[in-house]
This record gives sequence, structure tokens and C-alpha cells, in this order.
Amino acid sequence: MSVWLFLLFGFGFGFICDLILKRWDAGFLEKLTIRFGMGLLTLPILGVVLATLHIPLQWWIFALLAFATAIAAIMLRKDTLMKDALGVSKEINTLKIKKSTVYQLLAIVLFISAAQMYIGGSFNYPWFEDGDPYGYAMVSEFIAEECTFFHDEYFAHYVYPYTQGYQIFMGMLLQVHDSTYWVMKFFMSLLCALSLLFFYSFVHAFTNKPDIAFWSTAVLWAVPAWLSHFIYSLNFNMVLIPVFLYALVRTEEDKRWQYLGGLALASLIVSHFYTSLILIILTVIYIGLRILVMAKIEKPLLNTLGLGLLASLVYWVPVFVTKSHLFEEGHELGGVYVFYPLIKHLLGIGGIVAAIFFAALIFLYIAKVNDNLRLRFLEKKYLAPVIVAGTTLAFLALLILPAEKIMYSGGSASRSYTWGDFFIASPTNMINNPVGIGLVAMTLCCIGLILLLLNYRKLFEEKNFFLLVSLMWLVFTFLGVKGYDLSIGFVPFRMWTFFAIPVALVAGYFIHELIKLSQVPKEMPLKVGAFIVLFALVGYGLYATSFSQKYYHNTVPWPEHQVMHPDSQPLYIWMRDNLPSGTFVLPYCIYPMTSFGYDMKVPMWKYPELGEHMGGSEEPYYNALIKGSAEDAYLFLKEREVEYTILGASCIAKAKRDPQLMNTVLQDLFNHTGFQLVHATNSEFLFRVV
Repeated sequence: MSVWLFLLFGFGFGFICDLILKRWDAGFLEKLTIRFGMGLLTLPILGVVLATLHIPLQWWIFALLAFATAIAAIMLRKDTLMKDALGVSKEINTLKIKKSTVYQLLAIVLFISAAQMYIGGSFNYPWFEDGDPYGYAMVSEFIAEECTFFHDEYFAHYVYPYTQGYQIFMGMLLQVHDSTYWVMKFFMSLLCALSLLFFYSFVHAFTNKPDIAFWSTAVLWAVPAWLSHFIYSLNFNMVLIPVFLYALVRTEEDKRWQYLGGLALASLIVSHFYTSLILIILTVIYIGLRILVMAKIEKPLLNTLGLGLLASLVYWVPVFVTKSHLFEEGHELGGVYVFYPLIKHLLGIGGIVAAIFFAALIFLYIAKVNDNLRLRFLEKKYLAPVIVAGTTLAFLALLILPAEKIMYSGGSASRSYTWGDFFIASPTNMINNPVGIGLVAMTLCCIGLILLLLNYRKLFEEKNFFLLVSLMWLVFTFLGVKGYDLSIGFVPFRMWTFFAIPVALVAGYFIHELIKLSQVPKEMPLKVGAFIVLFALVGYGLYATSFSQKYYHNTVPWPEHQVMHPDSQPLYIWMRDNLPSGTFVLPYCIYPMTSFGYDMKVPMWKYPELGEHMGGSEEPYYNALIKGSAEDAYLFLKEREVEYTILGASCIAKAKRDPQLMNTVLQDLFNHTGFQLVHATNSEFLFRVV
């Protein structure tokens, strides 16, 4: 049923596009794709609003709202929807399929292959990789059970006030499925594959060229830096960012898109802080360049940004009002605390850049109305390049010249990246945020970059706006990846995912130009032959130097960071296969969130003292259990209605307990009548608390 609910959320809420828009010039498949993406993006911010209004977060409420949205849209726009359906039917019946439809069908092929990779790879091992997915699973289960994300205690890292959009999304699906393990893995993997369809639609709308859209999507499909199946809210946001970008570029043809763009941005902001911050910067770059190129204020674009920021305050205002003490205590909360100094500096930089923009606009106005004050470099064809070049150089100086770092946040895996990291895609990578592009994709991007720089004057023409934006996004994200070596670092290893977007755009543009050159001969057989050869060469090059490595690191079994001992894993897997889902299983000395990865649970929201942050206790419960007697442990577990507990080598491998002490504790449990051995492996023991 969870799959049907997922589809209802996507397609049902997606009809909000039809409720708001009166005219939408796009193909049937593109509309279907964006409707679905916009539907998924509706759920996080809607969940935040409902919870804030103390309305329970229950799947059937969302389902009713999605169904009502679809019915209202069908009744209001039935003629338009029928026209779209008849148009597709006509294409199929007459076999006169449009070029754009062919390319979108090819993008669907890429989606299918990616889905096979992500879903198959995710289920290649029966545990969650790394450690973060266990935390997300726990909070999602908390929301599914309690029907809210609010809680007085900050009992684990990913609970409120950490952004909750992704956890709300997964929590609703968990309400109709009894396997946390399956839901978290399957839907994250499916979303990663869907990102390709969203990206294709965005690039098509941005460039109005289906071939560039396809080739850009093919590059994104191939490069390792674009997403793994890691269960993380960052990936959730990256999947749906192209949907927001689609709304942003469509705003220029119909200002009603500003409302959909604002909705999308608000959902992204309440789902993951870091990606939202970077996206806002990319959006500001887009809007600033649009103002320069068009020489006028683009109010709908500014409204899109403003509406998104304003709507997200429904989440962030209560956070800062009620949870400010957590910042003072040093909790990172998804990077919010770490980025405080950075935001301060960025506001200063933003003020300087804004001043430059406003001054330029004033000068442009003066130059238009007063010929006596007209200067050659203030003419439109020179003004925009001068401002862009000046701002870029000023920003580069700020990054490179300071001897000390202004602000740096490295995250868990950042380092200094060399050219080899960009050009050589290695099968040895990270599952939490892969890095690397690959030889062919990076070479295509570099040649495309050279082509753009050689024709820099044409970049400021309206018809080439997408190239200007792609170039500046490329510069910004490249500097982000190199942040380890600069004065400002934006968690450099996570910037790789953003870097993949402009790499794909620039490489896709160059492939488009390359194919255009191959079509110079007038003879049709030569044209077709040249196209096939280029298609095969580029496709094979992307596969051999990027995708094969990406496929390997997305399908190879990844280690988990909770149990840690290979001989202990079979017991946890046995537990998932043999105990009822949702059984209260509290590990004796490793993080309780581990249970959620094996379809068990530890309701830390009821017993915050069991949580990661101990609910104000002086020490973790597992220290108290080990220090006390078996009788003390029995009374502690029984008081909290624990049904099972686990003890063994995982305590030594993960919690670094003394082996001799653990043997003593184990013998005490065997000798106590309150503990009954249920199952054991060579190194791990599962006891029922009688």
C-alpha cells in the first residue's frame, strides 16, 4: 500500500500545478513528471503547517487532501487535461512522435537503469550503510507513531529542531507499511532515480532544446558525484531541487509559477538546511544575472525567492523561539550552528555585491536618460560583463587572499581535492556523498567551458541566458568543492553533488554543438551515420569512465557503523526475520537507534533517557547497565517495558567495552531468571526480558 500512497501523494498533490496555472506549454510527459515532483514537494511544508496547527500527521489526512486536490483540478481544468491526453493519443496512433518525446523516452530509459542500480544496490546487503540512516529511520518511525514531530526533549540528532520535511515524508509511508527497513531503502532509491526525470524536464524548460536536456541528463546519470542511494535528507533535497529550478525558469513565461516555486523552496528549506542554503545562493546568482541581462527588475523571480523564505518561517520561527538553548549548547542541528559565523560573513559579502548591482542599475538608468552622462562601458553590451567579471574577481580575491580562514566547516569527509579527483572516477568512493566526475564527462565540460569563454559576449544575449547561468553556477560550485584550500569552505565534500549539475549542463551543451557540426554534410546517410557514431562514442565514454565506477560503488555491499562485528550481524538479521515488526528491542550497549534498521524499535520519545542525548541524564543508560548488577538491569528494562535485549561482541567492537567485563555481564544474565536466551550466534546473544 505504501507504493500506492507514494503515487497518490505525487500525482494527487501534483495537480496543484493545474489549480494555479491557466496556461502551461509543455509536453504530456513533462507535465506528468513535474506534477509528480511538485506533489512530492507539497508534502513536507504541508506536514509542517498541519503539525504547527496541532493537526495529527496521519496518512489518510494527506491522502484525502491529495485526492481533493486532484478532483478539484480535474473539474476546473478538464478541457486542458483532456486536450493533453488526446495529443499523446494522436502521437501514438499516427506514429508521428515528436523529437522532444523521443528524447524524453530516452531519459526514461536512463531512469529505469538508474532505478535498477539504486534499488538493487541498496538491497544487496541486509542493513543500513554507515550510521545516519538509523537516525532517520528512528525519527520517521516516531512521526509515524506519534503523528507529530514536536517533542519537549532533544533525544536524538535528527529530531526537532533538526529539519523535519524528509522525516515527515517517510513517516507517512511508514504508517501503512510494517517494515522500516524496506520503506527507507526502497523509496530513497526510487527517488534518486526519479531525479533524472526531474532534471531532464528542468533542462528542457531552461534551454528549450530536448537534445541538450537529454545529453545533460545522460552526463548526470553517469557521474559518480550525482547521488548515491544513501538514506539522508540531503539526497531527498537534491532529488527535488530540479523541480524548484523548473518552476524558477518557467516563472519568466507565466508569473503564476512564482507560487509553485515558493511552495517548492519552502519545502526544501524545511527538509535540509545545508542544501537549502546552497540552493538559495544559486537562486540569487540566477536572479542577479537575469536582472543584468534583461536590464530590469524581475519581480516574479524575486517573489519566488521571497515566498519560499517567508513560508519556511512557519518552521524556523518556532525553532529559534523555543530551541535557542540548543544552539548555545553547541548542537549542530544540521549545520545551522556551524554556519552562524559563515552567514554573518556572507551577509557582509552579499551587501557589497548588492550595492554593486544597485549602483550598476542606477548608472544604467542614468545612461539611458542622459546622453551626456553615457559612458561606453555603461552600455548594455558592456555593463553586464563588467559587473559579472568584477563581482567574480572580488569573490575570488576574498576566497584566495586571506591568510587565515574566514569560515570553514569541513563536515565528516572533506579534504583537498586534486585534478585527479575531477577527471578520474574511482570505484573506491563514499556512500554518504560520492565524489568525482570522470574523464569523458569532465573533458566535455572543460571543452564546453572554453567554448563559452571564447564567446563570452554572446553569453549576455537573452537567448543564451542558460549558458551564462551554467557558467556562473559552474564557477561557484567548483569553488565550493575546493573550499578546503580557500578562506571559506561550505562543507566541500557535499558540494560535489551541486557541482555535478553545471557540469552536466555545460557538457550537454558541448555535445549538442558537437552533434550540430556532424550534421554539416547534406547527404542524409552521412548525417545519420555521423550521429550514430557520435552517440555511440559519447555514450560509451560516459559509461566506461564514469557510470561503471558509479554502478560499482552503488551496488557493492557497504559496511554499517553500529553493530560493527561481522559475526554479530546474523543475529540482528535473524531478529528482523523472526520477531514481530515493531518489537521493543533495546541493545545492551550500542545506540538504540540500531534496532530501527532491523524493523524493531526503541521508543525514545517515551523514554528520552534511552536517547542519544540521554534526555538530561548524567550518563548513557548503557553505562549504568554495565556497571550495575543483572537485577538492576532487569528492573531498569522491565520498568520501561523492554521486550528483548542484545549483548555480545558488538559491545566490544562498537562501544569499546572491556572483553573480560562483558563476559562477566553475560554470565550474570545467563544466571538471572529474568533473562531468557532466545537466539545466539558465535558472538551475539538475544535475551527475552521475562
